[in-house]
Amino acid sequence: MIGSECVEERIHKEKKKYTLEFLKQQLGAILSGIEPNQRIAVYGGGNSFQLIKERMPERATIKYVIDRERQDGCENHIFPDDIGCYDIDVIIVSAWYSHEDMKYELYKRCYRGVVIDIYEEMKKKGIDLCQPITRYTDDMSADSIMDNRCHGIGEESAVHAEFYLIDAFEIFQFLPTYRHLEENGINIQFIAEPNEINMSLGWFDFDSAIKILEEKGVRYDIVCNPYVDFAFTTQTNTILSKYHGKKIRYAYGNSMTKAAMSNSERVVWGFDYSFVAGEWRKKLLSCYVDKQEIITMGYPKYVPFFAKHVDREKVLGQLGINTDKKILCYYPTWGEHSTIPMFSSYIKELKKEYFIVTKAHHCTYRLESELPKLNRLYDISDVVLEGNFDFALSTLIGDINICDAKSGAATEVPYLNPFAKVLYIYDNKKNDFENALFEDIFEIGPVTDKPWEIKGILESDMPGAYINKREERLKYIFGNRGTDYIENILKALEKK
Repeated sequence: MIGSECVEERIHKEKKKYTLEFLKQQLGAILSGIEPNQRIAVYGGGNSFQLIKERMPERATIKYVIDRERQDGCENHIFPDDIGCYDIDVIIVSAWYSHEDMKYELYKRCYRGVVIDIYEEMKKKGIDLCQPITRYTDDMSADSIMDNRCHGIGEESAVHAEFYLIDAFEIFQFLPTYRHLEENGINIQFIAEPNEINMSLGWFDFDSAIKILEEKGVRYDIVCNPYVDFAFTTQTNTILSKYHGKKIRYAYGNSMTKAAMSNSERVVWGFDYSFVAGEWRKKLLSCYVDKQEIITMGYPKYVPFFAKHVDREKVLGQLGINTDKKILCYYPTWGEHSTIPMFSSYIKELKKEYFIVTKAHHCTYRLESELPKLNRLYDISDVVLEGNFDFALSTLIGDINICDAKSGAATEVPYLNPFAKVLYIYDNKKNDFENALFEDIFEIGPVTDKPWEIKGILESDMPGAYINKREERLKYIFGNRGTDYIENILKALEKK
């Protein structure tokens, strides 16, 4: 385990380094209003002067450096006491300078020109530069070397990659691929940056993630190395903003909702590669980028599940389920798309005939805002499975599965257990039922937005009308059941 003092020290160092990187990115925009003919002075020399000089707008020139010590590399050096002796149109105040001293000196010398205060400009963007970062040189190459040493990366020929976490749930998604890559000589590790520096901006369940990573015995770090060859995320490219190498989007789930982020340009733009399960999503996303940037990988998460026989009775026994009723498993999603508010009362009525097991969404299980929905699930269910309960095992429990049509479970449940009945339910509060879903879902199972229809549909002979089309459709969505295409991933990683 990582000690708390070590965590705090690494966080502090990463904050300072990230601040400098962010400052570099923002300076161009901050200085963009400067005109070519203006007489410009930088208040503060050293590293700050060099950094500002490199990012000045084209044709704009720094004429003076104002500093208590004489500086090289500029036409004229000005001591603060002599500001009034020169014609200056714009003073750029360095991010590292003492701002109270600067403001007093400019006031005392009656300066009336334009002042661009980088400290204040950065503060507007959410970065507080009060903490001194002067010890961090503008040339990051030395820092990158130190990072490589800290992360144990020394072999120049090896491929180095990191999977950047913003949710503990992602560990289970990437773990089989992590094992494959490790076996094939890829230097791979998980990155679990605490919320103080995590790119999720406060979303990350850090403690849960560390516990899982320790239990799984995988390599991980609490600070990323921006200079690895490849970085993975399940989200958009902004999560990988710290990285300078190639960026990969690693998909999980296949939403049948047309408006889902996972079906939009946001999951391909800004990435070098987008890894998807099957040809269905590859075709869908190919309208945004070249096809060779979208790589099918099957669904690696479930390859271990299909490789071994899992006894359903054993799973039921572990959960203490012993019933003569048919088991109905309910898979609601979270947030505004959840069917819990609209459908839960009707599902509760089914307890007279069915044993109700609910697989809570991992966000419903951990977010305070979802607590009313979680409490409702306990009210309507005989058993509620916790958020990180093995999803594949959960699909073996039910004789009948009811899934939210707007969830990833909608396709994963029949993919994992093609023999159980499946019914899709949809909260139609936006009155968009007719156009919101891809037609594929209607070939996998019946879909309804009317809660009162559930009982009648469950009593009908559902599988017969869907089983053939379902298998064809699921193969198109996921690839061959139980097969991954690790060679496709490895080929991509060879192009570092």
